[in-house]
Amino acid sequence: MPLRPFITACVLAGVALASYTFHLTSTPLSASEAVFTQQAQHAFPPHSLMFHVADDRWLQPVAVYAASVVRAAGGGDYSGRIASAIAGALDVALLFGAIQLVASYRVAVAGALVLLATPAHFWFARLGTDAIFPVPFVLGWLIAALRFVHFDSRKALVVGGLVLGAGVYTHPTSPLVMGWLLAALVLAAMVGRRSIASTTVFAVGAFVLMLAPLAAWFWLHPANYADTFGRWAVFAAHARFPLDGLRAQVNWNTLSNRTSIFWGLLDPSFLLFPASAASIAPFLLVSAIAVPLGIGRALSAPLAAERVVVIAAAIVPPLIACTFGQPQDLGLVVAMSAAAAVLTGYGLSSLPQRRRWWTWLAGAAALASLYQLAPL
Repeated sequence: MPLRPFITACVLAGVALASYTFHLTSTPLSASEAVFTQQAQHAFPPHSLMFHVADDRWLQPVAVYAASVVRAAGGGDYSGRIASAIAGALDVALLFGAIQLVASYRVAVAGALVLLATPAHFWFARLGTDAIFPVPFVLGWLIAALRFVHFDSRKALVVGGLVLGAGVYTHPTSPLVMGWLLAALVLAAMVGRRSIASTTVFAVGAFVLMLAPLAAWFWLHPANYADTFGRWAVFAAHARFPLDGLRAQVNWNTLSNRTSIFWGLLDPSFLLFPASAASIAPFLLVSAIAVPLGIGRALSAPLAAERVVVIAAAIVPPLIACTFGQPQDLGLVVAMSAAAAVLTGYGLSSLPQRRRWWTWLAGAAALASLYQLAPL
């Protein structure tokens, strides 16, 4: 990476980390944060791949181990929040790198700042749970996928597969999210007339390699599958009888419920307007202008494979969240904030080709977003 973008990414990450850790200990830990703190006390050195909390509730390892490392470095009871803040700062730097592959330096900086200030991302970067942890892996995949699309890099395929495989261990939604993003990478190779065999060997092979510890853990502890991946990804009964699983997925009631949840997550009244006078909307108002423009620019990208990658990054997280049956729960889809920032970058980069009033409208929305951020 050239020196200037690298320095910029580091500065953006530093600003984000300072913002996310400001007064981080001013409020007591919530019940969910306390669970991660308790598990982190016993996770280092590693003694388990996943962590049993109570009954059928388990935690994926990445967030717990991250909090454990921070605790070992002196983070204390707020180690979970500090680990989340570090992950959030990394998101900002990675988003800058992703947008730089498709837009100008200034647009990449603007997109990174939008993610830094997006309330949904801000909240979860200051929360000591696992909600923020899938996002760096999704953005890492996005960078690798765009490099593959634009430069036909086999190294990017390997990195993309490794990143997705590691991302499987971050959150209950991650096994399906990372699996579908891997499928999107293969589809992008097909659309871009790349070698399917090469894509499978490098990307899918790297992904499977990262799952080896998981396979070994389930081989040693088969009874734990039902309460972990048996709830998060593939039911044990459906693993034995795949056709039954397929019938369950295409059931009319299932499709109806999931469609309702999906559109609820994309509802502008949910994303752009606060639920009450005392709350803040999850997304910035500038997204109302920039994201639709970004969608238009992404759909008209000259490379069809790029269109596949960007669309997948935008729709896979909310699509998978529908399978968990919790309407309008941003904790399941924090990656949506990163997707919105990517599309914002696309939208801002399209402004020079549009009529001047679009620029003025985007500027007015950006100013309104600054007012929106005041309570933060």
